[in-house]
Amino acid sequence: MTPSPLLAIFEPFPVYYHADVYRELHRRCTEEGLPDAVRVVYATDFNLRGYRDPGFGSTVAWGEQVVAGYPNEILGSTRGADPLASRWSITPRGVLATLRRLRPKAVMLTQFGVAFDLGVLLLAPFLGAEVWLRTENQDEAFARGRLKSVARDLVYRALYAPIDRAFFIGELNRRHFLRLGFRPEQLSFSPYCVQDPFAEVDWVRDGERLRQDARRELGIGQSSWVLLFVGKVFDKKNPLIVPAAAASLPVELRRRLHVIYAGAGELAEAVRAAFARDCPDVRLSMPGFVTRGTLPRYYLAADGLILPSRQAGETWGLVVNEAMQAGLCIIASRHVGAAAEFGGLPDFHVVDGAAPELARTLIGAMARKTDADAQRRAIGRYSVAAAAAGIMPEIRRLAARRDRA
Repeated sequence: MTPSPLLAIFEPFPVYYHADVYRELHRRCTEEGLPDAVRVVYATDFNLRGYRDPGFGSTVAWGEQVVAGYPNEILGSTRGADPLASRWSITPRGVLATLRRLRPKAVMLTQFGVAFDLGVLLLAPFLGAEVWLRTENQDEAFARGRLKSVARDLVYRALYAPIDRAFFIGELNRRHFLRLGFRPEQLSFSPYCVQDPFAEVDWVRDGERLRQDARRELGIGQSSWVLLFVGKVFDKKNPLIVPAAAASLPVELRRRLHVIYAGAGELAEAVRAAFARDCPDVRLSMPGFVTRGTLPRYYLAADGLILPSRQAGETWGLVVNEAMQAGLCIIASRHVGAAAEFGGLPDFHVVDGAAPELARTLIGAMARKTDADAQRRAIGRYSVAAAAAGIMPEIRRLAARRDRA
């Protein structure tokens, strides 16, 4: 029989950067004599086996390693191999039986996107479990009219009413929770994060060698200034603004600039055509979809990251974390959630989304030596360890309550 966890985390499907936190939580709990404290319950594992991501235009499979290293179980998809094709196909079936079997002291949700989540939200309080929340929700990711904003607020206030504690990932998320009914004492900081692939690198001793090795492997000139775009090449990410801005750079900067699109999508051919037409003297590399294991060398080879997203749902921008872990300067639109955290840093440039402004920002970034150590220090507070540390006090509280019972 499965031991009853203190905390059961319910997610529709595995997410690799959430799994990093769950592994760290499990490690910390085990060290404190609570090896069965946390259990993750997934509705489906469809993305481990592989599914076609329409944004990348290719098949993506995250692999079994995403569910390794922490206690978890998978209930199975209720309808079809790709529940994302119809988000409501991940239904609450099995939730009540799972809650009764596990008998957790608390449950945690990470979204309200599917019926599975709502089933947990409605059923857990009736079984005596606290409800916790760790989501990316914020108020500035989308442009909304007044009527839609009012309706959205009413829905979220109703959803948040039964929730006992929320873990905010960043400043915009914190403001959202406070505005819609949470009290400050109900909030804990558990930052948006991803495992740092460079955590063991001695940057003073090995940094320049690793950079030069990566550049040789990728065929990048040692004097080039590399601007890296990572992610889906589609309208939300606004990829066509880069050639539009590059076209107006001085000739000597265009010849020095090397732009890499580490990703794929519906606008990939339009990007190629724009560079060929408007700034053929800028070197362009488009390797297509890049696996997570290969991506670190692109960060090592780059000088700056560009994330020029539109106001279309970029609640944070995980690539910002990855690029800052490598010590890169960042150029991001003001619609990127992470800009609210890091926009005051000298090497984090926030732009409004117009090509002339991006061109001016590029000129300044290319002229300035990035303080890589400062970038790495700034993102260090948004680590997997920090995310787990933000949740641990509440797990200890549950353990103490259980011991007193």
